[in-house]
Amino acid sequence: MAFTTASGYGNLPNGNFSPIIYSKQVQLAFRKSTVVGDITNSDYFGEISGQGDTVKIIKEPEISVSAYARGTTVTAQDLDDEDFSLVIDKANYFAFKMDDIEEESLFEAPPIAEQERMVEAILFASAEPVTVAELQGRMPHGCEATEALVYLRKRYAGRGVQVVKVGAAWAIRTAGDLSFLMQKETFESRKLSRAAIETLAIIAYHQPVTRAEIEEIRGVSVSRGTVDQLLEMDWIRFGRRRMTPGRPVTFVMTQTFLDHFGLETTKDLPGLKDLRAAGLLESRVPLGIMSGSESEEEDDDDSGQSDMFEDE
Repeated sequence: MAFTTASGYGNLPNGNFSPIIYSKQVQLAFRKSTVVGDITNSDYFGEISGQGDTVKIIKEPEISVSAYARGTTVTAQDLDDEDFSLVIDKANYFAFKMDDIEEESLFEAPPIAEQERMVEAILFASAEPVTVAELQGRMPHGCEATEALVYLRKRYAGRGVQVVKVGAAWAIRTAGDLSFLMQKETFESRKLSRAAIETLAIIAYHQPVTRAEIEEIRGVSVSRGTVDQLLEMDWIRFGRRRMTPGRPVTFVMTQTFLDHFGLETTKDLPGLKDLRAAGLLESRVPLGIMSGSESEEEDDDDSGQSDMFEDE
């Protein structure tokens, strides 16, 4: 804090003078209670405008009063005016050191246990992590949010929920080793496209089979999305590479596929007669000689996509 330099007070530290300003209520109460004002000459109070001023005072002469008798001669008194200068070159002061006024409180801070409960309540009710500054702003004056956090973390150590630091803020979160209890498994029904069903059937009945062989049987190209969907469902997997030029990868069925359809082995798959008897076969052109119209299906269109089964 910078202070203005007071004229005539160069002997003060750094030549600075810090005036003290009191409110009017304080001044009024002081004047009513002090006795100094009754014995102090304040005739020139308004004439002193600043420290170091000089006030020239003319002293009125003293007048002698004499008794007058009739018939006697009155003698005139010579009045002698006096003047002197009042130099304001000194001032009373006192100095003391005081902590930051913001750190002073008229009330005592709550006990640390109560501060801990306050931090706990704020973190529990907040949907977002809370910074120390925000905690300090919500708590009563004089509280130490940082110290309360230390005690709160120790109290929650090893519990189902813990006080954790998220970036520069703090939050109450579920213990990491118990996060699996918060997970909820949901089952999503996904309808396979016609292309995916045909690809799955070819692999099931002709495994191990390469992509080229699948395309040869279907008569159209196999899209990357169709194969990715079957791999994601864990119904097919990569098999051994064929010992042919380019060593193409093969596809085979998985145990998940067999479990899903209640099969022990792929030999338990229904035959052609069984499928016809169940009405699951359509009377349509064989797959090998189908026109290219089937390639217009959304999952069969493989234009512009990279081949995930390119020869190595």
